[in-house]
Amino acid sequence: MLLSSLRPTQMTVGFAYVDVKSIITRRHGGRTLQPFMQAHAIRVVRGPEGTYIVDHHHWAYAWHRLGIVEAPVRVQKDYRDVAENDFWILMRKHGWLHLFDERGQKCELDALPNSLDGMQDDPYHSLAALARRAGAYRKPKRAYVSFVWANYMRDRVKIDSDGPGAFSLALLEAMRVARDKDAADLPGYIGGE
Repeated sequence: MLLSSLRPTQMTVGFAYVDVKSIITRRHGGRTLQPFMQAHAIRVVRGPEGTYIVDHHHWAYAWHRLGIVEAPVRVQKDYRDVAENDFWILMRKHGWLHLFDERGQKCELDALPNSLDGMQDDPYHSLAALARRAGAYRKPKRAYVSFVWANYMRDRVKIDSDGPGAFSLALLEAMRVARDKDAADLPGYIGGE
């Protein structure tokens, strides 16, 4: 499916994490690229106004930035015949919307970007994702649960500047706070294992 035709169901991605996904994708050039992308197919819902990403926004954004035009998708539901208002009710019911901006502030539905190009950077989403990949907590099974970790870190970890050193220092702190007993109620918490 054309990446340019896909509509996000969240406002943000973590650009640092997108960079990681881009590097991983470039490592799979040539004949291994298509099987790799198929293994990470973008999960979508077909709606009355288009096709909406419900999981793998970071892969979609990374591939789009790399100039990849088409990507494999896995259709989770087909709601093309549902009235638009009912469609959004169903999307909320399934937990397929994340209406928060790059500061973690709640937004209205009409603020959703119409394309991948409209997504903003949430550095705390990158912190949470990279801390998870480094073993600070287990990957939650449901989409959007990672935002719980991003918001938890937003309240506890300071990113001093835009530089890589500041982000690295924040990542070390994110690793520590993810294992703290205060995070015990978060999905995927592993503590001091």
